[in-house]
Amino acid sequence: MAKHVILAVGMWIGLLIPRIIVILLGIVAVPIGALFLKEVPSDRPHPKYPEWRLMKMPKIFWIWDNDRDGSMGDVRGNYERIQRPGFIKDSTYWKAVYWLVARNPANNWSRFLRPNSVDVRTLRITLLAGSFDVVKSNIKSYQFVIGRGYKFNYYGFYMLIPYKDGHWNIRLGHKIAPKHAGIGFEGDEQKALKGYTFRVLLDRV
Repeated sequence: MAKHVILAVGMWIGLLIPRIIVILLGIVAVPIGALFLKEVPSDRPHPKYPEWRLMKMPKIFWIWDNDRDGSMGDVRGNYERIQRPGFIKDSTYWKAVYWLVARNPANNWSRFLRPNSVDVRTLRITLLAGSFDVVKSNIKSYQFVIGRGYKFNYYGFYMLIPYKDGHWNIRLGHKIAPKHAGIGFEGDEQKALKGYTFRVLLDRV
Protein backbone atom coordinates (compact mmCIF):
# COMPACT_ATOMS: atom_id res chain seq x y z
CA MET A 1 0.00 0.00 0.00
CA ALA A 2 2.83 2.41 0.86
CA LYS A 3 4.19 2.03 -2.68
CA HIS A 4 0.82 3.01 -4.18
CA VAL A 5 0.52 6.03 -1.88
CA ILE A 6 4.00 7.27 -2.86
CA LEU A 7 3.33 6.77 -6.59
CA ALA A 8 -0.07 8.45 -6.33
CA VAL A 9 1.25 11.50 -4.48
CA GLY A 10 4.13 11.84 -6.96
CA MET A 11 1.74 11.74 -9.92
CA TRP A 12 -0.67 14.18 -8.30
CA ILE A 13 2.07 16.70 -7.56
CA GLY A 14 3.43 16.41 -11.10
CA LEU A 15 -0.01 17.15 -12.54
CA LEU A 16 -0.89 19.78 -9.95
CA ILE A 17 1.90 22.24 -10.80
CA PRO A 18 0.85 22.92 -14.43
CA ARG A 19 -2.79 22.82 -13.35
CA ILE A 20 -2.18 25.62 -10.83
CA ILE A 21 -0.51 27.71 -13.54
CA VAL A 22 -3.43 27.21 -15.93
CA ILE A 23 -5.97 27.98 -13.18
CA LEU A 24 -4.18 31.22 -12.28
CA LEU A 25 -4.14 32.26 -15.93
CA GLY A 26 -7.87 31.55 -15.98
CA ILE A 27 -8.48 34.26 -13.38
CA VAL A 28 -7.63 36.71 -16.16
CA ALA A 29 -8.82 34.72 -19.20
CA VAL A 30 -12.30 33.65 -18.04
CA PRO A 31 -13.66 37.14 -17.23
CA ILE A 32 -12.69 38.09 -20.79
CA GLY A 33 -14.02 34.94 -22.43
CA ALA A 34 -17.30 35.12 -20.49
CA LEU A 35 -18.05 38.41 -22.25
CA PHE A 36 -18.56 36.40 -25.44
CA LEU A 37 -20.69 33.49 -24.21
CA LYS A 38 -22.75 31.78 -26.86
CA GLU A 39 -25.45 29.13 -26.58
CA VAL A 40 -24.73 25.95 -28.54
CA PRO A 41 -27.00 22.93 -29.24
CA SER A 42 -27.02 20.17 -26.63
CA ASP A 43 -28.88 16.89 -26.14
CA ARG A 44 -28.37 16.89 -22.34
CA PRO A 45 -31.35 18.77 -20.83
CA HIS A 46 -32.38 17.51 -17.40
CA PRO A 47 -36.10 17.02 -16.56
CA LYS A 48 -35.63 18.59 -13.12
CA TYR A 49 -33.86 21.68 -14.48
CA PRO A 50 -35.23 22.53 -17.93
CA GLU A 51 -33.78 26.05 -17.72
CA TRP A 52 -30.25 24.71 -18.27
CA ARG A 53 -28.53 25.79 -21.48
CA LEU A 54 -25.12 24.90 -22.87
CA MET A 55 -23.27 28.21 -22.95
CA LYS A 56 -19.65 28.27 -24.10
CA MET A 57 -16.82 30.75 -24.55
CA PRO A 58 -14.91 31.24 -27.85
CA LYS A 59 -12.49 28.44 -28.78
CA ILE A 60 -9.42 30.49 -27.89
CA PHE A 61 -10.51 30.07 -24.23
CA TRP A 62 -11.18 26.33 -24.62
CA ILE A 63 -8.88 25.03 -21.84
CA TRP A 64 -10.80 27.12 -19.27
CA ASP A 65 -14.24 26.22 -20.63
CA ASN A 66 -16.46 23.23 -19.84
CA ASP A 67 -17.51 21.27 -22.93
CA ARG A 68 -19.85 19.03 -20.93
CA ASP A 69 -21.72 21.42 -18.62
CA GLY A 70 -20.92 24.75 -20.23
CA SER A 71 -20.68 27.91 -18.16
CA MET A 72 -24.08 27.81 -16.44
CA GLY A 73 -23.44 24.91 -14.07
CA ASP A 74 -24.47 21.27 -14.05
CA VAL A 75 -27.54 20.01 -15.91
CA ARG A 76 -29.25 19.00 -12.65
CA GLY A 77 -29.26 22.59 -11.43
CA ASN A 78 -27.24 21.90 -8.25
CA TYR A 79 -24.94 24.85 -8.90
CA GLU A 80 -27.78 27.23 -9.57
CA ARG A 81 -29.98 26.14 -6.67
CA ILE A 82 -27.55 25.03 -3.95
CA GLN A 83 -23.87 25.58 -4.68
CA ARG A 84 -23.80 29.09 -6.10
CA PRO A 85 -22.80 31.55 -3.33
CA GLY A 86 -25.28 34.19 -2.34
CA PHE A 87 -22.90 37.03 -3.20
CA ILE A 88 -22.98 36.01 -6.89
CA LYS A 89 -25.58 38.20 -8.47
CA ASP A 90 -28.29 36.76 -10.69
CA SER A 91 -26.49 37.50 -13.92
CA THR A 92 -25.34 35.13 -16.63
CA TYR A 93 -21.91 36.75 -16.71
CA TRP A 94 -21.05 36.45 -13.00
CA LYS A 95 -22.54 32.96 -12.72
CA ALA A 96 -20.25 31.88 -15.54
CA VAL A 97 -17.17 33.57 -14.11
CA TYR A 98 -17.58 31.95 -10.69
CA TRP A 99 -18.37 28.51 -12.17
CA LEU A 100 -15.38 28.54 -14.54
CA VAL A 101 -12.85 30.23 -12.23
CA ALA A 102 -13.71 28.89 -8.77
CA ARG A 103 -16.10 25.96 -8.97
CA ASN A 104 -14.77 24.17 -12.08
CA PRO A 105 -11.47 25.85 -12.99
CA ALA A 106 -9.70 24.80 -16.19
CA ASN A 107 -12.24 22.02 -16.68
CA ASN A 108 -11.41 21.12 -20.27
CA TRP A 109 -7.71 21.10 -19.44
CA SER A 110 -8.30 18.54 -16.70
CA ARG A 111 -11.07 16.51 -18.32
CA PHE A 112 -10.06 16.11 -21.95
CA LEU A 113 -6.26 16.51 -22.25
CA ARG A 114 -3.93 13.63 -21.44
CA PRO A 115 -2.32 12.83 -19.03
CA ASN A 116 -4.87 14.88 -17.07
CA SER A 117 -7.65 12.77 -18.58
CA VAL A 118 -8.02 9.03 -19.04
CA ASP A 119 -10.66 6.80 -20.64
CA VAL A 120 -11.77 4.42 -17.88
CA ARG A 121 -12.69 1.79 -20.50
CA THR A 122 -8.94 1.29 -21.05
CA LEU A 123 -8.21 0.63 -17.35
CA ARG A 124 -8.36 -2.29 -14.93
CA ILE A 125 -9.82 -0.61 -11.88
CA THR A 126 -9.18 -1.92 -8.38
CA LEU A 127 -10.22 -0.63 -4.96
CA LEU A 128 -7.10 -0.36 -2.80
CA ALA A 129 -8.74 0.92 0.39
CA GLY A 130 -12.06 2.23 1.65
CA SER A 131 -15.59 1.60 0.39
CA PHE A 132 -16.85 0.59 -3.04
CA ASP A 133 -19.20 3.60 -3.01
CA VAL A 134 -18.66 7.00 -1.40
CA VAL A 135 -22.05 8.40 -0.41
CA LYS A 136 -23.34 11.31 1.60
CA SER A 137 -24.43 10.07 5.03
CA ASN A 138 -23.83 10.79 8.71
CA ILE A 139 -20.52 8.89 8.68
CA LYS A 140 -17.23 9.45 6.87
CA SER A 141 -16.67 7.40 3.73
CA TYR A 142 -13.72 7.23 1.36
CA GLN A 143 -12.01 5.20 -1.36
CA PHE A 144 -8.48 4.92 -2.75
CA VAL A 145 -8.51 3.47 -6.26
CA ILE A 146 -5.98 2.42 -8.89
CA GLY A 147 -6.68 2.19 -12.60
CA ARG A 148 -4.04 0.08 -14.34
CA GLY A 149 -3.51 1.16 -17.94
CA TYR A 150 -1.43 -0.08 -20.86
CA LYS A 151 1.51 2.20 -20.00
CA PHE A 152 0.59 4.06 -16.83
CA ASN A 153 -1.33 3.60 -13.61
CA TYR A 154 -3.81 6.22 -12.47
CA TYR A 155 -4.90 6.87 -8.89
CA GLY A 156 -7.97 8.44 -7.37
CA PHE A 157 -8.88 9.37 -3.79
CA TYR A 158 -12.39 10.44 -2.79
CA MET A 159 -13.69 11.23 0.71
CA LEU A 160 -16.89 12.71 2.14
CA ILE A 161 -16.87 13.91 5.75
CA PRO A 162 -20.16 15.07 7.33
CA TYR A 163 -19.97 18.59 8.75
CA LYS A 164 -22.91 20.50 10.23
CA ASP A 165 -25.44 20.93 7.41
CA GLY A 166 -23.20 19.59 4.64
CA HIS A 167 -20.14 17.55 3.78
CA TRP A 168 -16.46 18.20 3.25
CA ASN A 169 -15.86 16.95 -0.27
CA ILE A 170 -12.24 15.89 -0.83
CA ARG A 171 -11.15 14.48 -4.18
CA LEU A 172 -7.56 14.04 -5.36
CA GLY A 173 -6.19 12.57 -8.56
CA HIS A 174 -8.19 11.03 -11.39
CA LYS A 175 -11.93 10.73 -10.87
CA ILE A 176 -11.99 6.98 -11.36
CA ALA A 177 -14.08 4.65 -9.19
CA PRO A 178 -14.68 0.91 -8.82
CA LYS A 179 -18.21 1.34 -10.22
CA HIS A 180 -16.71 2.32 -13.60
CA ALA A 181 -15.27 -1.14 -14.20
CA GLY A 182 -16.98 -2.94 -17.07
CA ILE A 183 -19.22 -0.03 -18.09
CA GLY A 184 -19.33 0.67 -21.83
CA PHE A 185 -20.79 4.19 -21.62
CA GLU A 186 -22.55 3.58 -24.94
CA GLY A 187 -25.26 6.11 -24.14
CA ASP A 188 -22.81 8.87 -23.27
CA GLU A 189 -19.22 8.10 -24.26
CA GLN A 190 -17.98 11.46 -23.02
CA LYS A 191 -18.60 10.24 -19.47
CA ALA A 192 -15.91 7.58 -19.97
CA LEU A 193 -13.28 10.34 -19.88
CA LYS A 194 -12.32 11.01 -16.28
CA GLY A 195 -10.17 14.01 -15.51
CA TYR A 196 -7.73 14.94 -12.79
CA THR A 197 -8.77 17.09 -9.88
CA PHE A 198 -7.51 18.55 -6.61
CA ARG A 199 -10.62 19.52 -4.70
CA VAL A 200 -11.42 20.35 -1.09
CA LEU A 201 -14.89 21.89 -0.83
CA LEU A 202 -17.69 22.24 1.71
CA ASP A 203 -20.90 21.14 0.02
CA ARG A 204 -24.03 22.45 1.69
CA VAL A 205 -27.19 20.33 1.77
